[in-house]
Amino acid sequence: MKKWYSTSTSGNQGLIVEDDTGRNVAVTYDKADAALIAAAPAMLEALHTVRELRRAVPNFNGQPVAWVSFDEAVDAAINAAEGKE
Repeated sequence: MKKWYSTSTSGNQGLIVEDDTGRNVAVTYDKADAALIAAAPAMLEALHTVRELRRAVPNFNGQPVAWVSFDEAVDAAINAAEGKE
């Protein structure tokens, strides 16, 4: 998994940096947004794990409609993060 971290630049901007390489990944105009962007790889990995675990579990409490909605939301988030929309 890629690991990114955020740091501040001048003018209240945020900088997202790849941990392994030190490469600049992105700049945000508000440093408050940098933490969210820096967490993106970890969040994507968590969504992949949730999807794998969910697929291993049958319908819970007889509520397949709720699970279908959940599955669709997770899949949509993963697809958006991977540019597959």
